[in-house]
Order: sequence, then structure tokens, then C-alpha cells
Amino acid sequence: MQHTDKTLPDDRPISSRKNKFRKLFQVKKTIASSLFAAVMGGAIISLGGISFLFYGVLERQAETQISDTLSTEANFIKSQLTPVEQALDDISGIIQLMRDKGDGPEDYNAALLSFFLNRPDLVMGMSMQQTPYNLVQSEQWFASYYYEDQGETDQIGNPLAEPNSDILFSDLVIEDDSPSQAYYLDTIAAGEDSWLEPYLWYGITMTTANRILYDEAGEILGFISMDVNSTALSNQIDDSVIAGQGDFIVLTQSGNLVSYPPDPQKVRQSYDSVEELKGIWTEISSNDSGLIKHNGKYWAYQKITLNDWVIVASLPQSVVIGPVLPDHCRGVPWGLGHYWH
Repeated sequence: MQHTDKTLPDDRPISSRKNKFRKLFQVKKTIASSLFAAVMGGAIISLGGISFLFYGVLERQAETQISDTLSTEANFIKSQLTPVEQALDDISGIIQLMRDKGDGPEDYNAALLSFFLNRPDLVMGMSMQQTPYNLVQSEQWFASYYYEDQGETDQIGNPLAEPNSDILFSDLVIEDDSPSQAYYLDTIAAGEDSWLEPYLWYGITMTTANRILYDEAGEILGFISMDVNSTALSNQIDDSVIAGQGDFIVLTQSGNLVSYPPDPQKVRQSYDSVEELKGIWTEISSNDSGLIKHNGKYWAYQKITLNDWVIVASLPQSVVIGPVLPDHCRGVPWGLGHYWH
């Protein structure tokens, strides 16, 4: 049977009315969807903008916290090394007075031992050495050394009597021909107070602080040295910068590593043994303090004025970025794509 459309008073077939209704509904749906997407898209973009704004604030706060933490560690290191400098000042003054009195070698040895028994915590050895005839004026050379016994068979010197049998005494002129050694020649040639580059001593990383002794005419009489346990100092530095993340690195003025927690085997090596430090050392060594963003990390640095060492705080930027940006950044394209699909 042939199908014919029913008609309504307006003489339009039912199928035409349905088509018109569908088109009208689709238009309204499209307008509503577009309006909804525009509103939600704007909100999401605004949320993204807020998150980036919030990140900027958080980053500035993090940079301040990094710098503050770095300053705290720098001051701690200085507080540990300052007693060494003070002890060198004190014994230098005593030695000058003894020279004026014409004291002999036994007097100098007794004074040196007295200071060593009351040495700063990080000091493991102390010596006094003269240029020819200038401290003990009856002898060409004089070089006495007290140090902590390390229990090794190749140590020079002899243990003291009880209760100080854990201390060894060595006459460096006799036992080590000190006037021909680099530790004597280099110190005299430098002609100024110094902190030596880190070196290995019986499995311990050490440095030595030297104090030059002068007469009234500015001639060098000799010097006092204190051997400082850099390993012990490094072990006292905090093992993280913020929230259990990051490292503190200590370098000498010339860029040799005093402390490097990511790989302790690199201690005593140059900064250029660490690829990340190679790219920023020129800036670090040229300024007293600062903060650099390099290779996905913050690198804050500060000079330790006492000996011109540099302490560096290294912290991944993800420690700051991670809690803020990932969820929002992933949410923006997903949200817009969802509503405009």
C-alpha cells in the first residue's frame, strides 16, 4: 500500500516538522555547547594562569629559602674554621714573644704541645718551622710536628708518654728533611697566610692552614701550620637543601672539591670533573654570591670569607615545580579538548 504523509492544519508533512525540530535542537545544542565550552575553557585557562602566578610566588619563596639555608651552612663552616684561625693568632703571638726572649728548642716544643693539647676539634696536627736561624737562633733549621696517631706502620715520629700516647712527635728536619720538602718550600715562597688545597692523609681528606711569622722588618721567620680534618667537616654539613632534596658542595678558591656528596670519590679533584659545575664555575668564581638556573637545577653559591672557599647549594627545580604545575598543566589541554570535542 502506498504511504502518504499525514498533513496538519499548516499542510506540512510530519517528517518536515521533525526535520525542522532536529535542526532547531542541533542549533540550540551547538550554541549551548559552545557557550559552555567558552565559559569552562576560560575558567580552565584562568586556573592555569593562576597556577603559573602561584608558581612564580612559590619559586621566589624557594629561592629565598635556598639562599637562607645556604647562608646558614656557610656560617656553620666558618664557625668551625674560625677557632683554627684564632688558635693560629694566639700561638703566633706567643712564638714572637719567645723569640724576643731567646728561648731554646725545648721551650718551643713545650709551647707547641700545650696548644696542641687544647687544639680546635677539627685539628689533627700542628707544626712550627723556621727559616735559617730565625726562631731558634742557635740552629739553622727547626721543625717540630705533633699529630694524632693513625695507627699506621709508616708514620714518622714517636708516641708521647701517657696520658698522651695517642699523640706522636716528629722532628721534621731529622725524619723528613723538611727544608727540601714542598710543604716548606711552597709555604715560604707564597709568603702569605694560606689554606692548602685538599689532600689525602691516611684515608682522610685534609687541608692545612698556614700562618706566616714576620719580624719587624717584614722578613719571614717561619710559619705555624694546623692540619684540619676536611672529611669530618664535610660530615657535619647538612645532607639536603630543602625537603630532603639537593646537596651542598664545597670547593676551594681554585675550584678543587672539598666536599661532594653525590660522588665522594671526586673529592680533591677539580670542578671540571663534574660536568654540571664546568658550565657555571666561571660565574661562581667571579662573584661573592648568587643563584643560577642551570641544567634543570638551582645553583646557589656563597663565598666563605675566612678562607675564600665556596659553598654551593644544588637543588632540582622539580622540587619547586613538581607540587604546582604538572596537574594544572596536564588539565588545561584535557579540559578544553573534552568540551570542544
